Amino acid sequence: MGPEDRSAILERLKEVVEQTRLQYLEAKEGLARAKELQADLGATHPDGTLRMSFRNHDTTLRNYSVALWRYNRLILDGKLPDEEKGPPQN
Repeated sequence: MGPEDRSAILERLKEVVEQTRLQYLEAKEGLARAKELQADLGATHPDGTLRMSFRNHDTTLRNYSVALWRYNRLILDGKLPDEEKGPPQN
């Protein structure tokens, strides 16, 4: 991978990190709103907003983590990691 290729890939990965960060922050705010709504409706109300908000929060956090991991691997290892492999699971 040449310097120009690496620079272009790094720039694209930075964009992906920023996009996924904004999506995560939006999901985090949505989760806070859903928690407030559930508090107003009562814990036994069958509204699925909270469950969907948790799912969206988890998905966007995972996407943000993967984007950061790929960006860091390129910087630290000097090569783009396999996208299917992803970061190590806990």
